[in-house]
Amino acid sequence: MSEKTSLGLDTSVLVRLLVGEPEKQAKKAEEALDSISKSGGKVFVSDLVLSETYFAL
Repeated sequence: MSEKTSLGLDTSVLVRLLVGEPEKQAKKAEEALDSISKSGGKVFVSDLVLSETYFAL
């Protein structure tokens, strides 16, 4: 991801990032966010995703 990228996270990815499980998928999500951050891209989380994540946790 060498160009600026915008990404909208969904609930499952956000939960994986917060709890670190399953470990392999959480690591991939972290790597993707790191790559986007380094390229100057943006990550978005909608109100619905935040609400679902709160409920899931």
